[in-house]
Amino acid sequence: RRGARSRASGGTGAMGGASLDYWRSTVLTHTALLSKAPAEIREDADLMLKVVCRDSDALKFASPALHADPDWVMKAIESGVSEALEYAPELLRSDVQFVLQAVRANGMAISFASNDLRRDSRVMKRVMHMSPNLVKYASPELLADKKFVLEAVARSGQNLQYASGTLRDDEEVVRAAIGQDGRSFRFASERLSGDPAFARAAVEQDPKVLSFCAAALRSDHAFMMEAARFGGAAVALQHAEPSLRDSRAFWLDVLRHDGHALEHASDQGRSDRQLALEAVRANWRALPHAAPELREDREVLLAAIEGDADAAAWASASLLQDIGFAMEAVRRDWRTLRHFPEALRADRKLVMEAAVRNAVAVEYASQEIRDDLEFLDEALMREAAAEAR
Repeated sequence: RRGARSRASGGTGAMGGASLDYWRSTVLTHTALLSKAPAEIREDADLMLKVVCRDSDALKFASPALHADPDWVMKAIESGVSEALEYAPELLRSDVQFVLQAVRANGMAISFASNDLRRDSRVMKRVMHMSPNLVKYASPELLADKKFVLEAVARSGQNLQYASGTLRDDEEVVRAAIGQDGRSFRFASERLSGDPAFARAAVEQDPKVLSFCAAALRSDHAFMMEAARFGGAAVALQHAEPSLRDSRAFWLDVLRHDGHALEHASDQGRSDRQLALEAVRANWRALPHAAPELREDREVLLAAIEGDADAAAWASASLLQDIGFAMEAVRRDWRTLRHFPEALRADRKLVMEAAVRNAVAVEYASQEIRDDLEFLDEALMREAAAEAR
């Protein structure tokens, strides 16, 4: 038997100082062997602290005296082993000051506090002040308490996910949650996420809510147009259901509201002449997002130019060399003259058409016209006559 003990102890001899040294080195790397370790090893506070910091599962092998030692338990928690509180006696897990100190050191410790503490609103409010997301460890009774949950969602809207089903269906609670964080609407009840009036108010409060509205609402043309007005066309298009995104009528309304949304259209949508027209009428800057062939479309370009003369810069090369198009362009905005090639800026009829609207247009004309004082006098005279009419 003596030989067997010697082999079990690594060949170090009888169970004495050498044997304990063997155990001390062994359990640091083979924590499962703690189940067979001598009591002296499992009672060694410093050794067991090192062991549990490496493997928290080793806590179950620590001696009852260590489990009940407040200093040892706190050192373990401060070292990142919040589970140390789980093995502590009920008296320690119910000690308010000890538990709050533990939570300050390691928030997860609250999950191992006694049930009485986790249902105590005063304690859990103090815990919530340390870290709002620790509300999830409150008792079911507290998470069904409207007053407590209102305070919880005011600190973090995401806490709505931990509230009882009844409170996630409570308009006041959900409104408070999305007021703090719009994304919390994902945790609202199915009834509220699908209620048009409530969802509309929620989207107006925070457009991020839209992604968590019921699919039926995100398929509704009227609802999503209201969402576009509250949160922008890009947000509405991003969260619209595919069936609605495929609707040409919906796109027409969206582009009338925000022409720049054309950038989110499919290749087919960008090639749609009517969609492009509505887009540039609402916002000329939508023009770069139209299909290249539409930049050769006279009506599309002229509609954009009515928004800003710089839209002419996006016209195709063939349009920019078209004197008829140039005439129509300067009638809409004389400043477009600067975007036409030298040959057209040397055309006296075209330059005069622009100058009648503002004689400054002569500055964009060819050098020959700019040097012609008689032309300039005539331009000024015609401009004055036009203003008199």
